[in-house]
Formats: sequence, C-alpha cells, structure tokens
Amino acid sequence: MAQALIRIAFDTGPQLTIAAQTLPEESASTTILKKRGFQFVAELDNFEDGKVWEWHLKNPRRN
Repeated sequence: MAQALIRIAFDTGPQLTIAAQTLPEESASTTILKKRGFQFVAELDNFEDGKVWEWHLKNPRRN
C-alpha cells in the first residue's frame, strides 16, 4: 500500500518531496519508511506530538 501511495504522489507531482514524521524511536513505521527509500532528515518539535523524526523521499526519476 505504501508503495502505491508513493507512486500516485510522484505520478501526480514528479518534483515533489514526500515528507513523513514518526515518533523519535525505531519502530515498524521507521522500518517501512527506510524500506521505501526515505531518508532521515532531522528531529523536530511538532506542535501536537512533541519531538518527532522527519523523513524525506525524493523521486528517484526527478531531473
């Protein structure tokens, strides 16, 4: 399912960078993001959730 959503996003906007946030700990969520090619960017303070990890995925076909 995650891969299908990534494909839809990049088909719609090839120049997009997809961002995701997780709790600041290794978990099933971080494992899925890593398997899909997301890169850890930073630990941030989220207004609602407190500290979170931010992950980005750029389209590998992007010029």
